Amino acid sequence: AQIDDILGSVPPYDYYVMLGPRDSSALSNKIAAGLGEGVHAAIIDANDLGIAWAVGYSRGVDAKWLELAMSDNPAGNQEQMTPVVIVRPEPESKPENTLEPEDSEDAVQGDDAVLNETSKTPSQSEFAGGPFLRAFGKAMAWTAATVTVAGECVAHYSRSALANPRMRRVVAGVLLTLVLGTSALAWADRRVPLDVPVPVLLYHELTADTVSPKGMIVPLHEFREQMTLLKDCGYESITASQLEAHLAGRGTLPSRPVLITFDDGYESVYTLAYPVLRDLGLRATAFVVGTTLRTPNHMTFEQLREMSASGVVEIASHTYAGHGGTADAPDIRSWTEDQVIADLSTLTAVLRAEKVPMAPAFAYPFGDPSAALESAVRKLGFTIAFTTENGMSSRTVSLLSQRRITVWPGGDGALFLRRLEPSYWIDNPENGI
Repeated sequence: AQIDDILGSVPPYDYYVMLGPRDSSALSNKIAAGLGEGVHAAIIDANDLGIAWAVGYSRGVDAKWLELAMSDNPAGNQEQMTPVVIVRPEPESKPENTLEPEDSEDAVQGDDAVLNETSKTPSQSEFAGGPFLRAFGKAMAWTAATVTVAGECVAHYSRSALANPRMRRVVAGVLLTLVLGTSALAWADRRVPLDVPVPVLLYHELTADTVSPKGMIVPLHEFREQMTLLKDCGYESITASQLEAHLAGRGTLPSRPVLITFDDGYESVYTLAYPVLRDLGLRATAFVVGTTLRTPNHMTFEQLREMSASGVVEIASHTYAGHGGTADAPDIRSWTEDQVIADLSTLTAVLRAEKVPMAPAFAYPFGDPSAALESAVRKLGFTIAFTTENGMSSRTVSLLSQRRITVWPGGDGALFLRRLEPSYWIDNPENGI
């Protein structure tokens, strides 16, 4: 019951199920003993739906009072980290409607005690519809004043009309519809994120030179300036999995999200980009080509493991041997679906053998999603895929055809920031939104 929101976790743990403590009450007693006399400890599972569950707690804790105090989730969920919360009751005061502790056989007795099922709140242990009931209750509280005032106004306006049983039923039906409708809106507001386009930046290779030698190779000083601008302007970097959850309506994003991506697996991602991202507290996704790994100017498996373990750079697929484009190595766009499936499966197997976690995201070689390639990506379970078509990532296109913003060398900071705003792409409709 403690496992939830896997894709909302901090990388690299957003692809793992994180279990709760094996014995939460014993752990709480150990923590309390380390904190000193008069200090208690508890492990709480709380969410933004008004549900708090004291998973485990040390001796002397009034679990039901604590659950009531924590039911508004004071630490929030936005950072997806485990917070430490200090709860201090006011002198001679407890929250309204607090429940007194009950003397029962379920009370914690010593370090070996475990949390009994009866100590869960009703919303956790009894009601499958607990979250909806919480939302419904909050909606009724929110509309209580409006309903009361409306009722008084109607009664004052026409007491004789309300004396009619049929009219009373009509008024009651209207008020019930208002409450139910508000409840549905409250539920939807908590569950469905805003449909806002998200900028996805596309880099390829960086250079330590002050001027780009060719093509899309971005000088390090420009990249550092751009990442610093993101940080200073309040942008928060996200992972490809977080973006997919947002687009699918399963998750929320920070107020100013940005996804930073690198194609082709160049060594400069590790030697130049990775230190900048790490120092600024940003994250990125690197799409690698299997056959180029451990070749000159490309990353090694050791480097991929280090970046992945740090949580700074997640690794994703850019094909195993399908990014050729020469007569001897034709690119994957001309292959059959079976050939594509075999190629992508090979990269997955190679990275697994090298203990490199791979995100379920894909970048099309040359940015071109052929029919066979897109079909293979879908069948293999990739949840999101990116083209090189300029524009913002949004729900207006398929999850497997998301746009990106290519970053070219030589651009100034003002233009860089301008291209991150949806209005830029609205004003330039030829590039799409």
